[in-house]
Amino acid sequence: MFEELKKILLQVLGKQDIDVSDNTKIDDLGLNSLGKIQVVCAIEDKYDIEIPNSKLRSFKTVKNIVDFLEETVGE
Repeated sequence: MFEELKKILLQVLGKQDIDVSDNTKIDDLGLNSLGKIQVVCAIEDKYDIEIPNSKLRSFKTVKNIVDFLEETVGE
């Protein structure tokens, strides 16, 4: 799950040389508003889910997103 999310983040960022770990803060990735929307849309498309806006606000780190995906998708 983490590796797939990392691929999505790096693809949206357009960079492959960024170090992304579980503890990476979403705000530290340098994503603008459009980039964040692109990440959310890519995640929703990949896993065929809808992420509620209330949940989006709770995503502070990459691990928060991975935990949500593991709970929702069950992988």
